[in-house]
Amino acid sequence: MKLFPSERDALWFYAAYSLASVVALVLPAGSLGLRFCVLIAAYNIALPLVGRWRGHDSWIAAWVFLLPLSILQVFPDWFLSAQLGVLVFPNIGAPMIGTVSAFMALMWVIPLFIVVLVAEGIRQRAGTGAGLAAAGLSALLIFALSEAFSWRLEVWYAQGVQTWHHMALYVLPAEILLGLYTYTGFLLTRGRHIGLKLAAAASVMLLYLGALAFFYLLIETL
Repeated sequence: MKLFPSERDALWFYAAYSLASVVALVLPAGSLGLRFCVLIAAYNIALPLVGRWRGHDSWIAAWVFLLPLSILQVFPDWFLSAQLGVLVFPNIGAPMIGTVSAFMALMWVIPLFIVVLVAEGIRQRAGTGAGLAAAGLSALLIFALSEAFSWRLEVWYAQGVQTWHHMALYVLPAEILLGLYTYTGFLLTRGRHIGLKLAAAASVMLLYLGALAFFYLLIETL
């Protein structure tokens, strides 16, 4: 399958960012939490700049939608960690928003941008239905891998719930829906007023929060 220019550039961008992240995380400079803060802030600065430099308007459009969504995603994490007590953000030296590491407010952009990029590429090749399916499946894969390995970095971990290889089971179907909600919100608000984008981002967050609560009830308590 031939890659679009935006996809090729995204591969190079993520390869360079991943390499820089590995170097920054192994260097004993400052706390782990502060290094995460700097890395994630750097990503959110670099992504739109590289997108503009390379002429990828789709990158900027995705970032404009995903940034407020990422900030709002603090609330589901806060609910899981403070109210249900099933998600833990260890003290690794980062500022906190309630019980959530502050860098999480920008961190969601990183995986969700991949979801949007993959789904958009599939949509252009095979239609909207295939794009939506790709959004859900790519979200499942990305977030399942994140759940499986995040505990090694001491970023977050699940507790008191059913898991498989450190993946909390109740989260997985909710994350499929998050991919679908996110890509749908992006499609419906692309090129629209910023106020509509903010409303759509808030709707995605609330739908995801509801999905988490529903699948927690279904898997953990019934």
